Amino acid sequence: MRIALMLYGGIGGGFMAEGVPVVQQYAHRLGKHCALTVFSMLRPAQAFAPSTYSFLHAGGHVGGSVKWSALRLAYRFAQEHRRQPFDLLHVLWGYPAGFWGAWIARLFSLPFVLTLQGGEVVYLPEYRYGALGKKRVATRLQYAYKQAKRIICLSCYQKNKLPAQWHHKVQVLPWGVDIRHFAFKEKNIEYPLRFLHVANLQPLKRSIEALQFFEYFIRQTQIPARLDIVGDGSAVPSLWKYVQNEPLLSRSVHFWGHLSHKKLPAFYQEAHFFLHPSAYEAQGVVLAEAMASGAVVVSSVVGMAADLLNEHATFIPWVTHEALTQTILHMLNKPRLYVAMQQEARRQIELHFDQGKHMESMLKIYEQVLKNTSQ
Repeated sequence: MRIALMLYGGIGGGFMAEGVPVVQQYAHRLGKHCALTVFSMLRPAQAFAPSTYSFLHAGGHVGGSVKWSALRLAYRFAQEHRRQPFDLLHVLWGYPAGFWGAWIARLFSLPFVLTLQGGEVVYLPEYRYGALGKKRVATRLQYAYKQAKRIICLSCYQKNKLPAQWHHKVQVLPWGVDIRHFAFKEKNIEYPLRFLHVANLQPLKRSIEALQFFEYFIRQTQIPARLDIVGDGSAVPSLWKYVQNEPLLSRSVHFWGHLSHKKLPAFYQEAHFFLHPSAYEAQGVVLAEAMASGAVVVSSVVGMAADLLNEHATFIPWVTHEALTQTILHMLNKPRLYVAMQQEARRQIELHFDQGKHMESMLKIYEQVLKNTSQ
């Protein structure tokens, strides 16, 4: 099976050329199962050299012309396809890659699978987030949905925000995490309590809410605690200013910046509670990483957390600061309940969010799409 994987960016760029880690890891694993060529609109880091697949790019950069990058990528795709035809095109992100990928798939009569990664199905004006805020983008997304043989959503929560007319094409398949890399560490309650927040620190993630809850908790309970914040983004200056203006926080909050993905397991494994008050997630891979590692998650009901809400006691839903504080105090007084939640969360990750099982499911989707196309 010869697969073309197309995206705007997310492989070979970013911090330490790790791209979007879950996407880059998927390409690496997929390349072991089939003949894979990745087509990226964006140029990767100079030192990037994948070992299991071919990588071609359009030389684009963030802020550059998407149209010209797409056309250059289409030309490179045509060259490769004529040299040795692809069986299937899989595109990640609905826009811009999904629209241009749909156009390429139609041009070359290829079956086309589309994975919706983030804000394609929403518009949140207070955060200026989501593709549906622009009519032209929304129209182009409809074209991509029409052309796709299969649409992959990362959660039922995300699927339910997609127009119902496309639901017959949808399969819900969340990204899996490497459960060996994010090894489980069962913890008992010890002090100081360790709170953790890992995010792309943009307003959408509501990191200031995590800070404000942490401040409320330590003021009300007087329990020794610390909060580690891992990540970078436009919200960092306001977060830093908030911490510096509160002496109690300046002693208890630690900023780590953007760290290599390889260093994250140690943070998750040491954390008692993982704070995630995000306004929206298609899935929220950090939730799976935290649950796999033994941190009890405190999360807004979005993405995979929304899917797990009514099924299992795997996380604490984000509510008012007072109610969250009472819930955590209850768990501190009942250590068995805390350990049970850690164990159940890990069990759910092994069942539904394992990297290996995700790969098996994706290969079955490819095979089914090819089978249906040939009939």
